[in-house]
Amino acid sequence: MKKIWKGFNDFIDGIGIFMFIVLSVIVFLQVVFRFVLRLPAPWSEEMARYLLVTMTFIGAAIAVRYQSHLVAMNIFRKAPKTVAVGADLLVECVILFFSVLMLKGSIDMIRIAGTETATSFTWLRMAYVYTVIPFSLGLICVYTVINIFRKLNHFQQDPSGE
Repeated sequence: MKKIWKGFNDFIDGIGIFMFIVLSVIVFLQVVFRFVLRLPAPWSEEMARYLLVTMTFIGAAIAVRYQSHLVAMNIFRKAPKTVAVGADLLVECVILFFSVLMLKGSIDMIRIAGTETATSFTWLRMAYVYTVIPFSLGLICVYTVINIFRKLNHFQQDPSGE
């Protein structure tokens, strides 16, 4: 099971890396076409925008997995272990609550935008573009629940914090 989970996480990381590379190439080509060749390519700007948004949501899920999101936990650094763990769990629960609300909202947004198409890509439905949002928010929910259980398990094994 750990191998499958690691493979899945590596796949998500690979998606983020791949999108960053594609985004870099598209933006480079956009600059070359616009300023060197004087032939603007309107599709490149729109594609770069979609890739940046997609990469942001995938990156947010990866950040939650590594617990590298911004949290003001330094306030509780000198507090007793139970207070610090309680504050940390409260932050994780707030992240989970917010992510679940956003997940529901993003699914509703996909339903509303179902038949709308992109400006430069008339064959591309916006519902497909928006699909990354509930996917990433679902990942954030899963990673947050895992983080909560890990913190509870760690605290139960060592309540003194040593």
